[in-house]
Amino acid sequence: MLRKLCVASLIAVTAIPAVSQASVLGRMTRKDVDKAIEEYLDQNPQVVVEAFQKYQVMQEAEKQAAIARELAVIRSALENDPTSPIIGNPNGDVTVVEFFDYQCGFCKRMFSKVLKSVNADGNIRWVLRDLPTLGPISRTAAKASLAANKQGKFFEFHQAMMTNNDRLEDEDDVMDVAKKAGLDVKQLKQDMEAPEIEKILNDNAQLALKVQTQGVPNFIIGDYISHGAMMGNELEENVAKVRANAKK
Repeated sequence: MLRKLCVASLIAVTAIPAVSQASVLGRMTRKDVDKAIEEYLDQNPQVVVEAFQKYQVMQEAEKQAAIARELAVIRSALENDPTSPIIGNPNGDVTVVEFFDYQCGFCKRMFSKVLKSVNADGNIRWVLRDLPTLGPISRTAAKASLAANKQGKFFEFHQAMMTNNDRLEDEDDVMDVAKKAGLDVKQLKQDMEAPEIEKILNDNAQLALKVQTQGVPNFIIGDYISHGAMMGNELEENVAKVRANAKK
């Protein structure tokens, strides 16, 4: 009823002289309100579409504001977790966080592009967070990735996985890649079962949930969240924005 009265009020405001609006609205019964709304919408059907569009815009704005607030709260945990592998300059002035899956085709496409930019820049910290969402073998590969970091060969394994075009069917496929990357496979298998490996993956999943990531890859640069692959110059533009904001 309240919504209908609001619409009726709008009709009165637009169609009735100001001096008589209050008296007219005061005399309106529920039937009058229903009839006025029905007639108004019959004559102005675009109002419904416009109202719905405005509502969607408002909802999206509220969602993004909530994500921004959450991002501010978890930023330190997101960017500075000592258990997360880093590519690039560990002391860089800009941090790029990526959630990825080793079976994700777009993650593989982004790898060489981001690596090229990170190497060319020289002052970017690229924080890698495994988010295995594409099946059990993805989780196996993620555990191997973190275990490879214990041998100081995360980059070698990560690069080998991201440039591997063969489908991963089972653990043996992951171990074949690890062996080619120079890892001690026996030690790798042991380290994969360490409790802290499982904790890292669970923490990654919780952080991804808090910023409402929509699949992989997902990049976070300052306040920017990619929600997918960066197909344009988003990386360079947002790195520049972070640096510009740091100077203010």
